[in-house]
Amino acid sequence: MRYRVIAPAELDGGLVSRWLKILSERPDLSGPYFHPTFAREVGRVRPKTRVTVIEDREVVGFLGFELGAWGLGRALAGPLSDAHGVVSVPGTEWSAVDLVRASGLSGWDFDHLVPDHDRFAAFGVARAVSPIIDLSGGMDAYLASIKAGRLQQRKKTLLKMQKDVGPVEFTVVDRSHATLETLLRWKSEQCHSTGIPDMFGMCWTRDLMHNLLDVVEPGFSGVLSALVVGGRPAALHMGMRSATVWHWWFPSYNHEFARYSPGSCLLVRSIEEAPAMGIRVIDLGKGDALYKREVSNAGTLLLEGRVETWGLTSRVRSQLARIEAATDRHATKIMAIPFRAWRRWVRRQKYR
Repeated sequence: MRYRVIAPAELDGGLVSRWLKILSERPDLSGPYFHPTFAREVGRVRPKTRVTVIEDREVVGFLGFELGAWGLGRALAGPLSDAHGVVSVPGTEWSAVDLVRASGLSGWDFDHLVPDHDRFAAFGVARAVSPIIDLSGGMDAYLASIKAGRLQQRKKTLLKMQKDVGPVEFTVVDRSHATLETLLRWKSEQCHSTGIPDMFGMCWTRDLMHNLLDVVEPGFSGVLSALVVGGRPAALHMGMRSATVWHWWFPSYNHEFARYSPGSCLLVRSIEEAPAMGIRVIDLGKGDALYKREVSNAGTLLLEGRVETWGLTSRVRSQLARIEAATDRHATKIMAIPFRAWRRWVRRQKYR
C-alpha cells in the first residue's frame, strides 16, 4: 500500500474519474461532501487543504483533509463539514493509523465520520445520528412513515401568510448572489445573538458559499432556495446536492415572519420538490432540533473521535486534555482560568 499527498488542484481528469468510479461502488458515501468537486472548491479557499491518494497497484482510495495547528488534520472545510470519511474501494486493506501518518499528520480529528468498515471504531469516543428524509420509496411511502399532519399544517401556514402578508413565492434553485448575501447576513446575526463564533463572517466561508452557488455539474451542485412572502424574503437555505442526496446545510429566516415558522415552511416545500429533482435523500445534518424530528423518517450513524499517530505533539495534546479535564473537576476558579482561555483559543482556531 502506498500513499501520496497532493493539493486538490492536482486532481487531474484520471484521478477524478477514479474517485467517481469508487463512489459509484459506495452508496453509503453518495452525499455531496464526498464528491471530488467539493474537495476542489474547498481547496480554492482553504490553502491548507490536501488529498491523500491511496494506491495498491492502482488508486484505491482518497482522504480529503485540512492541515491544522501542530500537524493535526481535520475534515474538509473544518467546522462546516457535516459528513466526512475515506472514499475507498470496498474491501481494500488499509490502516487508519498508517493513512494518517502517511498524510503527514500527528492526528486526524473527526466528528461527523460516516462509519466505514470498523477501521475507525477503536478511535471513536461518541456516536450520533444525522436525521434524514428518505424519499427513495416515493412521496406516498414517505408521508406514511411520518406524522403527515404536521406537513399539512405547514401548508395551511403558507396560505395564512399569503392572506396576511401577500403572495408566497418559492424558488427551489435560486442563483442570485444577492439572495445568498441576505442569508449570510442572517446567519451572522444569529451567531452574534447566540454568542457562538461567527463562521459566516469569515472571508473563506463567504467565498466558499458564493463559489458553490456557481457550481452546476453532473452529480454536484450548490443549491440556494428561497421563500418570498409579499416581495420580502421570509426564509432562505444554502445547501449542496449530489446526484441523489440533498444536504440541508444553512437555513435561516426573517424574524419579522417568525410566528409563521417560515423555515419549516421552506423545508416542506423543498421536500415536495425534491423527487422531481432526482433527490432520494435529504440529509438534515447532526442534531435533534424539533423541525428535524417532525420530518425525518430515518438516520445515518456518525462517529466522533481522533486517530493519533503518537508523536510528540499528540502526547502534548493528550496531556493538556487530561489536565483540562482534571481542572474542570477539581481546581479552583482561579486555576481554571488559563485552561478556559486555552479552550476558547482552540475553538477559535476551528473557524480560521
